[in-house]
Amino acid sequence: MTKSELETVVLANLEKLYRVARRMVSNPADAEDLVGATLITGFQLCDKCDGRFPLAWLVKIMLNHSKRTYRIDKRNAERPLLDSVSDPSVHEKFMSCIHQADISRALESLPWEYREAVVLCDIEEIAYKEVALVLEVPIGTVKSRLSRGRKLLIAALAYE
Repeated sequence: MTKSELETVVLANLEKLYRVARRMVSNPADAEDLVGATLITGFQLCDKCDGRFPLAWLVKIMLNHSKRTYRIDKRNAERPLLDSVSDPSVHEKFMSCIHQADISRALESLPWEYREAVVLCDIEEIAYKEVALVLEVPIGTVKSRLSRGRKLLIAALAYE
């Protein structure tokens, strides 16, 4: 991929990159730094991108950088999964009466691997295939993480 082609992708998706960064780190300034570092790395390595999924390639750079730079709260990784919410209609009921700030707090409480799946699939609406490429896992794993992440998110919102 050329720098010119990457520039076109970046200009078309800059807001999406920032939204992903903002949901992965809790601070707006850190999110801006994360996007900046992602773009620097992306332009330095643009010849390594095959051009099939350039947005997914940039998101992968971002997630790798965020994992290295921003400490993940290990307590979140050790929390047990709460599988108590299984009725899909509960999701619609919650979403109709919950504030954005509550959703953001609940999203930040998710273990990292579930937060990645929920942010990329549900919030940013990136296709499962691209998310699987970004996370370097099979599509089935993406779907599993997304399902568990949704359940954890609903459970966290229920206790807000």
